[in-house]
Amino acid sequence: YSSLRFKGLAQSDKKLLAIIETDNGQKFYKVGDTLDNGFVIQFISLENVTVDISNGTKKEKYSADQY
Repeated sequence: YSSLRFKGLAQSDKKLLAIIETDNGQKFYKVGDTLDNGFVIQFISLENVTVDISNGTKKEKYSADQY
């Protein structure tokens, strides 16, 4: 997904959220949420500052240090 940019993580109460920017703007996503491109947030790691997404057949991992 060429226009997907993982910006970092946020923690509110005990919820961990991934900050992801697409062509439609920047949004906060939790595990189980679906991105605009149909990929689903599978796992968020506060320790590694990564987010794993999948569309059922393809899996991708994004790291905040990539950007």
